[in-house]
Amino acid sequence: MPFRSKPPKRLFEKDHGFKSMADRDPEGVAREFGGIGWDEPIEVKVHSRSISLRYELDQLIEVTLRSVPELLHFEAESNFGTPDADEALQRSVATGLFYGIKVRPILVLYDPRRPAHSFRSIRVVDLGNIKIVVKFDVRRIWEMNPEEILKRKRIHMLPAVTAMKSTPVQIREASLLMESVQPLAERRRLFQEAMTFATVLYNEVEIEQLLGREYTNMLPPMEVVRRTPIGQRIEEIGKFEGKQEGRQEGRQQALRESLLKVIAHRFPDLEVSASALPSDDEALGALMNLALSAPGPGELLAAIRAD
Repeated sequence: MPFRSKPPKRLFEKDHGFKSMADRDPEGVAREFGGIGWDEPIEVKVHSRSISLRYELDQLIEVTLRSVPELLHFEAESNFGTPDADEALQRSVATGLFYGIKVRPILVLYDPRRPAHSFRSIRVVDLGNIKIVVKFDVRRIWEMNPEEILKRKRIHMLPAVTAMKSTPVQIREASLLMESVQPLAERRRLFQEAMTFATVLYNEVEIEQLLGREYTNMLPPMEVVRRTPIGQRIEEIGKFEGKQEGRQEGRQQALRESLLKVIAHRFPDLEVSASALPSDDEALGALMNLALSAPGPGELLAAIRAD
């Protein structure tokens, strides 16, 4: 996959996205990232990530397959770097000793552009009178196929499809499945996580093309504004607030222009002129929130006329 431009600003950490996915669908994560067959009968139990004051894990899932328990210890790559294999090893050994169950550490990697993506798969920990052999599994998400996630409609795993070895058709399929999710807050969370995963491989324009208009609708209000040239003007005005005459009028004009762009994007058949918009910041802010969240143009038009 070519990297055609500088990736956009992420909304939050990729490892946060993985933790969110694992919290909401531990069985799906255990199967897809733990390499357990989707049709194998298993029992799944999520353990606390904190096994001591010293060790905080990204995710710890106990899987019982054919009456044999195993702990899957996941460490996911963050925006700041790849998981430290030696540190993950220490955490896995401490976890195994704490629970008395076999532990399998799994490193989840997102970004093929980063160095040090090769790990020794087997390491030996010498504890004096005993030696513990630990086998690492490494999951390079850009090499993983999303077919099972899509076929089985694992809703909480859909955001990761944007970082997998996915075709545009598969990403669009994931987007359509996310669009059907209710309530709105949950749908917005899924799209925000999808954007975070996608920034590894795609720029902002490509992400919007792949995920569709609903993607932009699901972004936080200030993120939508930030993406527009008008939004950048608002930021500049804020920087010089108190230093330039006429700053209030300039800010309001920028807010009105930004609001008109959002309305045109979400409701292209709704014609609204700048003169129809209110002149104070509070009313403009309320209309902006409504323009970003209203399911249809009727409620927005009524609010504009009321002002």
